[in-house]
This record gives sequence, structure tokens and C-alpha cells, in this order.
Amino acid sequence: MTAQRETVKRDTREAILELAERLFYEKGFRGFSYADLAGPLNVKPAAIHYHFPSKDDLGVAIIERIRERLSLTAQRFEQDQSPWPQRLDTLFNYYSHLCDVHGGVCAIGISATEAESLGSAMQVQIRLLIKEVLNFLVQVLARGRDAGAFHFEGKAEDQATWILASLGGALQLQRLTGMAQLKTVIGEIRHNLISAD
Repeated sequence: MTAQRETVKRDTREAILELAERLFYEKGFRGFSYADLAGPLNVKPAAIHYHFPSKDDLGVAIIERIRERLSLTAQRFEQDQSPWPQRLDTLFNYYSHLCDVHGGVCAIGISATEAESLGSAMQVQIRLLIKEVLNFLVQVLARGRDAGAFHFEGKAEDQATWILASLGGALQLQRLTGMAQLKTVIGEIRHNLISAD
């Protein structure tokens, strides 16, 4: 196979994934079909089946793609030398970005509403995503507390779970009430972590 054909195949696969991820955020995983992908991409459904034989294969690839971006964010975070509160803002900015780009939903929240209907391989990927997000948060919180920048009682793991649940809930609320809810929750989390009282 020529290098040009390999590039076309790779580009087609990426185009499918990009559109599929957008539809995943807009409609939920069960809310779109291969026909919804084929039309806008000007390909036959068979071309999509070539890259992703089943819808669950596509779902796994979507979550793996999201996990890869999280991994890159964690790597950049390791190189970040800014004060810890500013590093925490990186996470908050991501959630604000979800409001702007994906209508206020995150992959974990979407998947939770459809958990019973998702294939086992996709459920594994979602659990890995949750674990990696929590691990990232735990590292930020623990290291920030060690540096004297964050103040909280108990385990960093418990604090991370509370923060993730708060942000996820705020995202859902803001879809009905507007950005004020998310901004309020972010403000409270910052205050609780940074205040020495």
C-alpha cells in the first residue's frame, strides 16, 4: 500500500472520529448513527464500518481520544511552573471551555446517563477516564497542599471526588440556568482550597 493511501485512510479515520466526538457531545452516544457520520463526511457507511466495525468500537475510540488529550494536559501540567492556584485554574478553564464548545457537557456526564446501554469495552474506557481525571486532581491537590498553597482536611482523594462531582453537577445545572452556576461552584472550590481559615 502506498504512503498516500495510508495517509488518506488515517485522515478519513480522524475525520470520522472528530465528527463522532462532536455528535457524542451534542446528542449522546446512542443519539447518532453511522448514517449521521457518512452524509456530512461524504463517504459511504461501509467506509465507517471499515475503520470502526461496530458502534462500540467507535465509542471506545472516542473515549481513548479524550483520554489522550487528558494525558497531554497532564504532561504540560508537569512542566508548568506557575503558582498552584493558577495551575488549578487550568482545570476550571477546561470546564468553562466545555460550556462554550460542547453546550456544558463532559464525556463522563454523558456516559453516566447512558451507562446501562454502553458496551462493556466502552464502559471500561469511561472508568479509566474517571480514574485518570481523579488521579490528575489528586496530584494537583496533594502537591499544592504540600507546597502550602491549598488548605483542606482529609485525603486528597476525597477532595478530588468532591471537586469532580461538584464540577460535573454544575455543568448539568448551567445547561438550564446559565454560566452563573458553574462560576459560583468554581469560586467556592477556589475559596475553600486557597483560604487558610
